[in-house]
Amino acid sequence: FLFGGLTGPAGSPTTDTVYEYDVGGWREITDKKGPLAKIPRQRMYSASGILDDKMYIFGGWDPGAPGSGGEFLKDVWKLDLVTKEWKELELELPFPVSRHAACTVGDEIVIHTYQGVLVLQKNQER
Repeated sequence: FLFGGLTGPAGSPTTDTVYEYDVGGWREITDKKGPLAKIPRQRMYSASGILDDKMYIFGGWDPGAPGSGGEFLKDVWKLDLVTKEWKELELELPFPVSRHAACTVGDEIVIHTYQGVLVLQKNQER
């Protein structure tokens, strides 16, 4: 699965689209984006990991309007891959982060940042 990023070369707009890789290539999956749905804002340079049937998105950078400098993010979002519903978690990263990495290891997602290593354990968001 893949969330967000640039829509083209450097300087292109960012997106909040979710893609799934299947035999034959990438396909867009439809998340619930009704008028009352809360979804993550567009971003690039975020990191993600999957636990069970949930994808977690960690931080990233929203470039904002050209020349604004954008905003580094510290939010954490969960996408239920069965219902396609997003939930912003109360849990936040301890600092805004971009260009970091995340990897699922057993029942945890390990996030490596320039300030150290963070761990999200299964069911920690409650």
